[in-house]
Amino acid sequence: MKSVSILLLLGLLTLWMELPAASGQQREKPGNCPPDYIKCIRAEPDECARDSECGGKQKCCHFFCAMRCVDPEKVKAGTCPPDYIRCVQAETDECATDSDCKKQEKCCYCHCAMHCVEPAEETPGTCPAITVFCPVVDPPNRCEKDSKCPENQKCCDTGCGKDCVWPQNGTHLS
Repeated sequence: MKSVSILLLLGLLTLWMELPAASGQQREKPGNCPPDYIKCIRAEPDECARDSECGGKQKCCHFFCAMRCVDPEKVKAGTCPPDYIRCVQAETDECATDSDCKKQEKCCYCHCAMHCVEPAEETPGTCPAITVFCPVVDPPNRCEKDSKCPENQKCCDTGCGKDCVWPQNGTHLS
C-alpha cells in the first residue's frame, strides 16, 4: 500500500510540474515558430522546454538543431488569393514564409508553387450560394478579386465563372 501512495504522489508531482504557473503565465505563447531549414549532423543541447521559459514574446522552438528561445514568425495581414490553376507538375518555390517576401506581400500557394503575392483584398460579406448549372465546361471569369468589382460587390463563383455580385451579410449600396 505504501508503494501505491508513493507512485500516486510521484504522478501528482509530475503533473503539477507540467502545469503552467499560477501567476497567469500561458502554456504556449501566441505566434508560430520560424521555419528551421538546418540539416543537423548531431543534436545540440536544448536551451528551453516550453514557451514559459523564454523571455518576452519569444517562443521555445526547434531551431538550429536544438530547442531555443526565438522570436515568433511574423505573419503579414491579409489572406492569400484563391488559386484556380490546375497543376500538371509542381514548380520551384520562391518563398516559404511571409518574412521571405518584400513589403506587404504574402507567401502563398499560387501557380503550382509558393510565391510572393499581393494579399487578397476582400469585401465584407459572403458569396451567395451557387444555384445555377453551367452548360460551359470551363467558363470565363469576369473578375479575379473583390477590389476589381464596382461599389461593394464581391468577386464570386456564380456556378458559371466568377462575376461581381452583391454579397450576403455585407454592405449594400442601392
